[in-house]
Amino acid sequence: MRQNSLAIRGVIASVAAILLMCCLVRLPAKEPGQPMDSTPLPAGLMLVAPETPIELVGSMKSLNHTLSQKLHPADNAVNLLMIVFGPNALEPEVKRETYELLGLKKLPDNSPLFVSLEQFTEHLDGVPADKALERAIEIQADLFECGARLWSREELPQLGQYLDANAEAMTIIAAAARKPGYYAPLLSVEQPPRLLSAALNVERRLPFLSRMFAARALLHLQENDEAQCIADLMTCHKLAWNLAQGSPFDVSGAKAHVIDSFGYRAEAAALASGKFQGEHLVAFATAFQEQPPLPTAERAIDLGERAIVHQEIELLSTDDESVEGFFEHSGSDSKERVDLERLDWKQALASADTVWDQIVQALKTRDRNERAKQFGALDEAYQKWEQEDDTDAEEFQKLLEKDPAEAGRRVGKDMAMSLRPLWWQRQATDDRAQVRRDLIQLGLALARFRSDRKAFPATLNELAPEFLPAIPTDPHTGGPYVYSRPSESVAEVMSTGLNGQNDAGLNYNDDQIIQIQ
Repeated sequence: MRQNSLAIRGVIASVAAILLMCCLVRLPAKEPGQPMDSTPLPAGLMLVAPETPIELVGSMKSLNHTLSQKLHPADNAVNLLMIVFGPNALEPEVKRETYELLGLKKLPDNSPLFVSLEQFTEHLDGVPADKALERAIEIQADLFECGARLWSREELPQLGQYLDANAEAMTIIAAAARKPGYYAPLLSVEQPPRLLSAALNVERRLPFLSRMFAARALLHLQENDEAQCIADLMTCHKLAWNLAQGSPFDVSGAKAHVIDSFGYRAEAAALASGKFQGEHLVAFATAFQEQPPLPTAERAIDLGERAIVHQEIELLSTDDESVEGFFEHSGSDSKERVDLERLDWKQALASADTVWDQIVQALKTRDRNERAKQFGALDEAYQKWEQEDDTDAEEFQKLLEKDPAEAGRRVGKDMAMSLRPLWWQRQATDDRAQVRRDLIQLGLALARFRSDRKAFPATLNELAPEFLPAIPTDPHTGGPYVYSRPSESVAEVMSTGLNGQNDAGLNYNDDQIIQIQ
């Protein structure tokens, strides 16, 4: 009586020119609250009071309500992102419901749509039609590389042209990133609708967009436009935070960390170049400090992933295929089919929540030793569950007739265990995000120290409190970051990663290093 965990996890894995023409869109009086962001919205963008489609029920309805209830449509980044992605970004089956939940009445006419690389190369002078895709792949490789090094238009003219072709769209995207909230309706084209297969048409585009901002930031720096470089770098972090905060799922969190890491790689390259000096260096440090850290894993586990567990249990009461999949039998023999009508569904949800609460509590624990202890207990509980004999349909039917409450508890536990997150990996991912943030802050402090004192400090402790309030420690180990000065003009800070050792030259290297010149 166990779902295939790998199969389920496979499904999970499976917006300045235009603003100058803007006018504030007034919403109907029935719309509760006022927008937090007073920035004018693009002309032609029509917003109305959001509505919940009658098709939404259960956990899918509850989660959409939770994520959107305090967010005014004018504050929702997704309503600006929809301008550049266009209505065709949505599956036709969920377009109406998406617009209703967003409070999106109409997109602007003739707005700047995002140009994909394939569309760009199809109209690129000198590129034959049969070579357009090949050239798009080559420009994409250049784009990815240039997110980690300074480059020029003379070196890569077509990449520069591609960014220029998307300049208006990127202005809108940057404005979207500055919005205080992100809510993309969670809808599914599957029947019955499942959170496991919710359409993520907006967020799947964000990692590529962050690469564009990272590459353009380093182009700006090469052109000595530090202010625009900083703005593009911060857009990466804002996109990451909005996504992680507004779409609390493992798959969304993973994308948010990827987006954030692209910003970090570009920032590391900017600091290594030595081009940030004086007031621009202070502006960089100030802007970075203003960015909030990414939400840690327990939020996604507690909110989005818990809702998935609840919905999968709910579907057992209405969907025969869900029942068949849960009990892993074909259903060809009617005698083997399980009738769950008598199951105690409250006990099923409560039992699942008991397991989930323990996972959330462990992830919330900040003391490293205590967290490891709780993770160990979770490991033991999972191993014990795995070793238990599966209960076939016939045996479970007997239990259900005898004790509906106990049958409900078993269903809830089995569902929660099958859909459990990998807690050690989630914590390691959070730690790596903290390391990225710490290294940039340390790098900026070192650069400011050197700019002020004409030399790097002998130890990191000299940075506090003038250049940093306190010296952070490596979350992987609980110890200090490794600081070195390979030469008088170079300083390095390194995290030795989860294994606590220098992996230079090894096939597996989880070290993170920032170099300041």
